Amino acid sequence: MWLARIKLAAKCPAVSAPIPPLWTIGGRCAVTEAAQALQSPDHRLSFSEIPSPKGLPLVGTTLSLLAAGSYPRLHEYVDARHKELGSVYREAIGPADAVFVSDPQEIQRVFRSEGRAPKHLLPEPWVLYNELFGCKRGLFFM
Repeated sequence: MWLARIKLAAKCPAVSAPIPPLWTIGGRCAVTEAAQALQSPDHRLSFSEIPSPKGLPLVGTTLSLLAAGSYPRLHEYVDARHKELGSVYREAIGPADAVFVSDPQEIQRVFRSEGRAPKHLLPEPWVLYNELFGCKRGLFFM
């Protein structure tokens, strides 16, 4: 998914039509510049540089998630966001910021950087729900 964006970005032509300054850097396509920077193995994005959809103050993108079918359809919502924003993106859902990763190599890097005893933080309401209804955690929260 992300590689396809990089390949498309590499073909971005120089445009003489007026476009916002965010989209060009010194006459070159900004997407091409970003794609070339991401190809470097040492490139690391800061948290604020990770692509994210715009949300409202305090609630973030919770309303978008609810409109898409809420948590039972979270997997479809996240898949659509990956298609929109790339293989790694962050999203403010309520008061929490979450980073979603779909690229297998990036997932491997995350798991390897966690160390021998990773911490799996669980949202308190979900823990309470599981206790009340006797549900197991499943794959979503391993």
